[in-house]
Amino acid sequence: KVLSMLLERNAGTAKAKDRTGFTAFAMAADYKDTASQFRCAPNACALLAFGKLLPEYNVSAVCLRVDPASQVAAEARGRLRFAKGDRVKCLVQSPGQQNWEEGTVVGSYRESSWPEIHVAPYEVKLDIGHSVFAVADSEKIIKAEHEGTKSSTRLRGKRFVKQFNDDRWELLDTTTGKARPCSPDSESS
Repeated sequence: KVLSMLLERNAGTAKAKDRTGFTAFAMAADYKDTASQFRCAPNACALLAFGKLLPEYNVSAVCLRVDPASQVAAEARGRLRFAKGDRVKCLVQSPGQQNWEEGTVVGSYRESSWPEIHVAPYEVKLDIGHSVFAVADSEKIIKAEHEGTKSSTRLRGKRFVKQFNDDRWELLDTTTGKARPCSPDSESS
């Protein structure tokens, strides 16, 4: 309720950054690390509150990485836009930018520290390999794969680039910054 009142008074606070460059959503999403620093139990209430407010306000939110160690079985209630197996794209945080990544809905998501009534509507296995969850069923962070995006913050150019580095060839993923060895004649697409 307090978060809702704050956003009603000044919706711009959702995009405000602290002196370290974090938005309120980013700080709420980092609740586990914060709890470990203060030696207390993790509390996801702020993150879950942002999920409820996301459709109504312009909260700077992204889909977040799944934590397999904390994950418990979950079933979302209510009408959802996507079903298990649907192809979607999720807004994710990459080093220094946000971009849309394609993937497949694999179900709903919930962590053991969350109240039982709170379930993230979607867990998505991204084509780039890892899984994320959407804290809300909002087109601001999850869309059908065929839907356009107003502005992609991904840099123009090839996603994968072949380069010669330290006496060997490697394939660099320009989105994640990860590289893997490859042969000089392998395809870079």
